[in-house]
Amino acid sequence: MTYAIVVAQFNKEITEGLLKGALQAFKEAGIKPSQVKIVPVPGAWEIPLVVHALAQTKKYAAIVTLGAVIKGATTHDYWINHAIFPALQRVARAYLVPVTLGIITCNTWKQAVERSSNNKENRGLCAASAALTMTKTLSEVSR
Repeated sequence: MTYAIVVAQFNKEITEGLLKGALQAFKEAGIKPSQVKIVPVPGAWEIPLVVHALAQTKKYAAIVTLGAVIKGATTHDYWINHAIFPALQRVARAYLVPVTLGIITCNTWKQAVERSSNNKENRGLCAASAALTMTKTLSEVSR
């Protein structure tokens, strides 16, 4: 099986930690690096479009999304989050491919660092683990 990871480059210090966590989860599950396609995008806003394009190919058992939307002085984070999350769910349902959420939404930089650090709370690790679980679950319910 092949998996895709779509990773935002905005807040790269955070998303690099999320990516390390996701790759660790795949490695621990015996997934070879050649079975994981990493697709960088500018920011979280661009993730749904690329996820849609990947899902259309029907090449991937699951698609992991990684990004960091951190609250700032405006409501920018609100609008991004309320647009991208439903879009990702629509892609998952339309193509019956797991699209897992490793896009963190934090109030502070400190929270983002905590959720992207090298530990079991790393949301990239959790998103990749969810992708593996959902791949298995969909396989079982589709029999």
